[in-house]
Amino acid sequence: HKEYDNFLPETSIHTAGTDSSQCESCGAVEKIHISMISKRCYQIVKGLRIPYLTSLEMHVSKESTCVKLKSGKDSLGVRAGSYYLMDLFKLEMREGWLHADQVSFARRPYFYPFKKLRDIWITGEQPMDHDDFKYFVENTVASYNLSIKLPFDPKFKFDTFKNDSDYLVIKKDAHWITSKMFHSFDNAYLQLFGCKMTVVDCQLFISRWFHSNNTRKRFNQYIDCTDGFDIIRSDGLLATILIGPFWFVFHVWHDRFPDLAGHTKYL
Repeated sequence: HKEYDNFLPETSIHTAGTDSSQCESCGAVEKIHISMISKRCYQIVKGLRIPYLTSLEMHVSKESTCVKLKSGKDSLGVRAGSYYLMDLFKLEMREGWLHADQVSFARRPYFYPFKKLRDIWITGEQPMDHDDFKYFVENTVASYNLSIKLPFDPKFKFDTFKNDSDYLVIKKDAHWITSKMFHSFDNAYLQLFGCKMTVVDCQLFISRWFHSNNTRKRFNQYIDCTDGFDIIRSDGLLATILIGPFWFVFHVWHDRFPDLAGHTKYL
């Protein structure tokens, strides 16, 4: 028995003339509504090939204009609706967006029933409740990308924070990232704004990489390294260090001489 079986509403609409050709030209939202007319319509929509749909995203915010669920138990409705759409389009729920300013504390767990998503974005102009933020990142894991764009209270601390995603970005305020956390990260790409790293922290970070065989750090973003300082590791891997008044960049060259044909815009 699947919970989304009860998600299909009873209806008296006549559907004898409905076929796949009529549904193919409809948008994704229209296809969802058509699938809810009857179980026959559900099977028709499920059998369609929709090349422009590659994954599903869950946005947790104050308002929604696509699909709204009405249930006596919110968590049951979200779970039933999520699995209904995943089964309908034969796709996984890969991305989650939490618009923190628009969602009350009482809405957690935000991405129920998903404990793990590929990408998670948390945005807001106001700090989240400390316990609420901690609960969220400890109970919902981003396997590939975790991007946090939130301000934090100056007294905020999170000594147990751990992250194993490939990409970790903390914009606006990363003052709560301690030296111990910084040196425990093993991300392919790490970007921290407003963190309180010392000169010793940066030296240790470089030294750890220099005396290791770690090839994990990768990110394809243009950075002008003309004024940087180069170091070469024992395995021949080259890295460039850039230091400015308010920033520190450590760039590893996995491909020193890439083929730039068709990519060079300026000479």
